[in-house]
Amino acid sequence: MKLNKKKTSASSIWLTIYGDWITNLTLFFILLFYTALIASQKHLGREEINSFARQMMSGINKEQKKVKLREIESKLSKIKEISGITIILNEMLVVLPENAIFEPGKAVIKENAKRVLSDIGAAISNQNCDILIESHAGDLPSGEKVPDNMQSWQLALARSSGEGPYRSNLELSAERSIKVLSFWVSNSLIAPADLTTAARVSSEPIYSNINADSSVLNEEIQIKIIDRDNNE
Repeated sequence: MKLNKKKTSASSIWLTIYGDWITNLTLFFILLFYTALIASQKHLGREEINSFARQMMSGINKEQKKVKLREIESKLSKIKEISGITIILNEMLVVLPENAIFEPGKAVIKENAKRVLSDIGAAISNQNCDILIESHAGDLPSGEKVPDNMQSWQLALARSSGEGPYRSNLELSAERSIKVLSFWVSNSLIAPADLTTAARVSSEPIYSNINADSSVLNEEIQIKIIDRDNNE
């Protein structure tokens, strides 16, 4: 499957490299200045100065690692259906309520949710990132039962369509993750090699599953984006 890629001119690449070089050079002189200033004020020795400089560089590096993800975040923040975005070092977590994407007890993507997934896919594609799609569901039963007279092939066909029924929320969660992955791949939004899926239910609840209301809170699609360029 051929993916659409943006053409980048040689001049824009050169300007990006030059801009990064100037930024790093500026940070270096700022660090040098403040190290000398603090050392003179506190009468620090050589080892103390080196230790302080390492701490400063560590903080700068951590912020630099977030630059790409901050750019992705600025695009995703315009999508109102997203309920949360968190960045920690080289990882970003994007949260979508499952009822914004799927009907209860089913793994069929809603028609109006296709636009949401398309916008998310466009924002995170071609970023040299690993993308993990996790479907979280509560540990209460989905309310559907598999008929006793239903053959295995009929059950497999019904599940592949997304209509169910499913024996457990684990099966439903797994199918929902796969549906999101398939949507991005079939629409040439994200390369298959960048995507993986996972299903989480009662073994890893987001909230305590004490009743139906709290179980609904667990029903989320979480998209974890890991920047390969700054992978620790």
